[in-house]
Amino acid sequence: MLLEERQKRPSKEAGRVIVMDWFTPAVLTDSEVALVKFTEVPLKVFVNEFNDYVAQGMKIFNMVNSREVALALRVAGVKLPSDRVEMTIDDVRYIAPGSLIFYVYVDDKASEPLKIYKIELKG
Repeated sequence: MLLEERQKRPSKEAGRVIVMDWFTPAVLTDSEVALVKFTEVPLKVFVNEFNDYVAQGMKIFNMVNSREVALALRVAGVKLPSDRVEMTIDDVRYIAPGSLIFYVYVDDKASEPLKIYKIELKG
């Protein structure tokens, strides 16, 4: 799937959204770490924005690993693609530029997202 993405070179109109429940500096080089901005997004805003992205036909990379996160998003009204995308760190580094990245943090005892962050790579 990712190889197809590389070959197709999506047009400027085709957007990408990455939803993940993990984010580590391993995705970034040392010089890039200082260029990352985490912005907390209210749950209702995220749900509305995400539904808009789906309606626009943006490509969604579902990288949610945790059952708690998947359940919390479903309870909140977010319909992630059922197929979870498996990627290496190199793959994530490839698609991160130009993508909208959302990091969802959920306590394993909670039933809804505690925090949702939009991750922006400046530069």
